[in-house]
Amino acid sequence: MTKEKLFKAKEITKTGMYKMTDEEYFAHPAQHNSGITAMLKSPFYYNWRKQHPRKTTPEMMLGRLVHQAFLEPDVYANEIAITDCKKRGTKKWEAFEDANPGKIVIKDDDARQVDNMVDSLNSKEHIKRLFSKGIAEQAVFWFEETTGIMMKAKVDYYREDGIVVDLKTTLSAEKHAFTKSVQKYRYDIQDALYSEGLRANKKLVKVFIFCCIEKHVPFEIALYRLDAPLIERGRMDYKSILEKINECGVQKSWPGYSEKVQTIEGEKWFLDKEML
Repeated sequence: MTKEKLFKAKEITKTGMYKMTDEEYFAHPAQHNSGITAMLKSPFYYNWRKQHPRKTTPEMMLGRLVHQAFLEPDVYANEIAITDCKKRGTKKWEAFEDANPGKIVIKDDDARQVDNMVDSLNSKEHIKRLFSKGIAEQAVFWFEETTGIMMKAKVDYYREDGIVVDLKTTLSAEKHAFTKSVQKYRYDIQDALYSEGLRANKKLVKVFIFCCIEKHVPFEIALYRLDAPLIERGRMDYKSILEKINECGVQKSWPGYSEKVQTIEGEKWFLDKEML
């Protein structure tokens, strides 16, 4: 089997779909979903975050490892080194890291959690069918038509029949809980953004599915899609945000929160709550 070429960030200058490592993907300066959602907080925060990239948290690392182990098991096997050392920063941990250069060192407890989550995914026939006859972890690049800004997205799984799947690790995959996550993390923007990137690459997009797996036993799984009005709101919001990024860049001004004193109004559920 011919090994698929891995592209470097500096090689990507035009619209296309490429295979590349996470490190090379994040190194590319194209605008992306995290930048857009940072702008929702304030232009000041967006500009500050560009200069201070977010550090990888244990939760983020777990998500990355589950993605690799399930979608790219060969990459996962080659990239990790498992230790029985329970504490980072100790001499034993550092010695293990030195003995495994270039590897992601993880605790054996974490490796078991990843294995259990992947086993749960692989045990469900409908999940295996969903993640079949497609391509995993493709970096998608395109130019947004209104602003001309170069965009990027890392698509978990794409099928030529128009099904796009995004794998989410979560504390709760219950519908009400994931609905809150959609609102908090603005997955409506992600859905609209990724779909536009694929269509800009002349790919059919019929439905964008969120595959949510819980991080705790028994590692339950639920599938969700967003309705059309929610996706349209995400599309309109990210288009507006890109225009604001352009405007702030031209003016070289990145304002933060309002300097005015603002009034907070009590929400009905709070005002109607009986005191103990």
